Amino acid sequence: KSNFIGAHMEKIEKYYHFIKEIGHGAYGHVYRCQSISTGDVYACKKFEKKLIKNKKRLKTEIDLLRATDHPNIIKLYETFEDKNHLYLIMEECNGGELFTRLAMNAKNNKMYTEKDAAKIMKQILEAVNYLHYHGVCHRDLKPENILFCSMEESSQLKLIDFGLSKVVKDMDDIIKGKVGTLYYMAPEVILGNYNVKCDVWSCGVILYIMLSGNPPFYDNNEEKLKEKICNIEYNFNLPIFDKISEDAKDLLRQIFVVNDNRPTISDILNSTWVKENAPNASSEILNIDWNHIQKYSKLNLVQKSVINFRAFHMSTAEAQEFIEMFKLIDENSDGVLTLDEIKNGINHCQFKVKMDEDTIIKLFNDMDIDKNGLVNYTEFVSALMDYEKNIKKEHLIECFRNYDADNSGKIDFREFCKILRPQNENEKKELRELY
Repeated sequence: KSNFIGAHMEKIEKYYHFIKEIGHGAYGHVYRCQSISTGDVYACKKFEKKLIKNKKRLKTEIDLLRATDHPNIIKLYETFEDKNHLYLIMEECNGGELFTRLAMNAKNNKMYTEKDAAKIMKQILEAVNYLHYHGVCHRDLKPENILFCSMEESSQLKLIDFGLSKVVKDMDDIIKGKVGTLYYMAPEVILGNYNVKCDVWSCGVILYIMLSGNPPFYDNNEEKLKEKICNIEYNFNLPIFDKISEDAKDLLRQIFVVNDNRPTISDILNSTWVKENAPNASSEILNIDWNHIQKYSKLNLVQKSVINFRAFHMSTAEAQEFIEMFKLIDENSDGVLTLDEIKNGINHCQFKVKMDEDTIIKLFNDMDIDKNGLVNYTEFVSALMDYEKNIKKEHLIECFRNYDADNSGKIDFREFCKILRPQNENEKKELRELY
């Protein structure tokens, strides 16, 4: 997937039209922009290079955005750089921050329920679970870093801002450095010795606020606030908690404990409260066109690569049905599909598709474009999407521009190999023949 994210050392105005400024920060501005070739709308982060104080942190964020591939994590599409500025072309999320959206709904008498809170938390937890499975600790989980894609009630959530994230080799690896936002900070982070479970604590704080409208740990004095967090001084004495289920309160009790006793994100996803209130229960019947996937499997390497590129660039709204299918099949919510999960998906299909073991294995291998033994989100969407309907001329032009790394107007064999990454001699031979 990271191969689809172009890095260009040329003027961005050649490819994008800036519509308006939608935000700004210490390093630069955020604009709404439009692709000149496709007409698609994106968000563009424009950084003034001389104002970037921590270049290592920004590089970490860009690297992680390039590597992640999950329906609840913000997408980076391409980068541009000139003498004075760095530009990140990203997925546009115009549905607002998590708590801003909930507050606006309350103002308009669109009150959300505990069940709604469970639906929202499940998306957040799935995104964080994906990060943990892939060796990333976010370290700054808070409502400001959780956005709705659109203003629609059914809008997906997106996790953003990986500037403070840390890559780890193992879930138990010790991390040092007091970073994050104090209200959402775990006791062990304040003490400066922690692991990925600090993200679990932050999710608990977000959940407590969603259920009650109040933070679990609060004090105007920073030192006293740290004391309350480190002593785990919280309660359910607020009247609102009389209306909250014991399952929800029990989950919070499990989260607000010392690090060693705290559950993992995966444990929380399997808790009663999350599973029973989830919008897409695993028992639901799937309605997936596996025959279409078999048709996709017969395409050649270049055709599949172009479809993958288009699938990656599909908006969340366009991919909504695929997101729901993907999450239903992803039994352990780690953000990737195994062969067994694909098998179970076929077995629970609404109309029974007769496939023997060998056919399913071949199908899985055809879906697994990068041959890492797993089917990621973009690979899954690629296999399911109606490419004849979804790929237009302007998408092909955009794909060509991305593949043509040296802007020569031609894609040479070296550039093809860099994008498609043939895994063996047969694939190299196939690619040479296609070229």
